[in-house]
Amino acid sequence: MGEHEYLNSFINNSSTIIEKAGADIINPAHKAVMYDDKGDVVIAVSGEKAIGVVLSGASSDVVKGETLNVLIKDIGLIEAGGEVFKGDAVTVNEKGQGVKAEAGSFIFGFAFSTAAEGELIQIQINKAGKTA
Repeated sequence: MGEHEYLNSFINNSSTIIEKAGADIINPAHKAVMYDDKGDVVIAVSGEKAIGVVLSGASSDVVKGETLNVLIKDIGLIEAGGEVFKGDAVTVNEKGQGVKAEAGSFIFGFAFSTAAEGELIQIQINKAGKTA
C-alpha cells in the first residue's frame, strides 16, 4: 500500500452529497447552494461559486441544521431566474436561480432546455469558471 493509499477511501463517485443547512431555507428544491463560512450550505448568491442544486425531493422549508441532498455534477434541474435558452451558459442570481451568464460571471453549467422565469431548466453542472 502506497503512502497516500488511505485517501482512496474518501473518493465518492456519486453525483449527490448530503449537506447541513447553514440557515433556514424556504422552498430549497431546484435552487443552487454554496458553502457558508462554517462549511454548511445556504442559497447561492450572485457572483459566488455555487457548489450544486438542491434535489426535487426537498421539503418545502428546511430549518437550519437539517440536511439537504445536493446534486453537484451531471444533469439536473434548476429554477430559472429569467429567460434561459437551450445552450446558454448559466450562472446563479441572488435567489439561487439559474440565469444566462454574462461577461465576468461564474459559469455554473450549461442549459439543456429553454425556460422562462420560475420554470425549471435542465442544466449540466460543470462549474466552468468565469466568462471572458
